Amino acid sequence: MHGCNIRGNDQSYCLQISLKLPPVTMGSGAPTSVSGLLCVDTTFPFSHLWAGDTSGQLTVWHVPEHGLGFMPAFTVKAHNGSINNLVNTHRHIISVSDDGCISFYDMFNFDRVRTIYVMEWCLYRNLLERPDVSRKIKAVHLQENFVTGGNLVLGTSYGDIIMLSLGTTV
Repeated sequence: MHGCNIRGNDQSYCLQISLKLPPVTMGSGAPTSVSGLLCVDTTFPFSHLWAGDTSGQLTVWHVPEHGLGFMPAFTVKAHNGSINNLVNTHRHIISVSDDGCISFYDMFNFDRVRTIYVMEWCLYRNLLERPDVSRKIKAVHLQENFVTGGNLVLGTSYGDIIMLSLGTTV
């Protein structure tokens, strides 16, 4: 028996834990895989591990203050494509996906606050060269600014880099 499994032993540094996504399969019958992770530790009562998967599902666990007792907190179908990355502001989790959307979730009560169809917006504004080429949002970087709201930079599967101003309200 592994030492961390013995009652009363310190589990703080044990790497032997496995959290599983809820049992969802892809259209091909293959199980989903984790495609984005984010651990938010604003304060211990609100620490959460967020996981996005290839089916577009978002799963959240409460992070224990001590030990390995992660507890499931929330699961939702967040996107119609693979969730590729997650970032956070001081109040929101932002997921980016192959469906061309970004979604904002309140990090404390898990409510979806807003979804922006970025690729449709870019096409409407004629911001993309080769609008006939389908694009997926693959990467994200956030630069938060408490006065202006900050900027969100997105990278696409076609090599576009799209910069959005977050503003001070979502």
